Amino acid sequence: MALICKNTNATVIGFNPKGFHSSGGQTNKLKDIVNDGYAVVKHVIDSGVETKNIIMKGNSIGAAIQEMVSYKFERFGIYDIRQINSN
Repeated sequence: MALICKNTNATVIGFNPKGFHSSGGQTNKLKDIVNDGYAVVKHVIDSGVETKNIIMKGNSIGAAIQEMVSYKFERFGIYDIRQINSN
């Protein structure tokens, strides 16, 4: 992710949900980790970063979560957040 930041000058937000792989914590409902991701991205936007300068990166289950977070933003007319998905 550091290389992506360096090469694009974007703010990169990684999706590694709590309770999966090596992440601590526990997830009870899918909507909880989608809402967590939404809150992080919204915080970055509210702090002044333009959406065109944000990249959401997800791997494995994180890719599905960031896709759902992206969909939440699209419902509000925000389509220019970039995405990188793998696995």
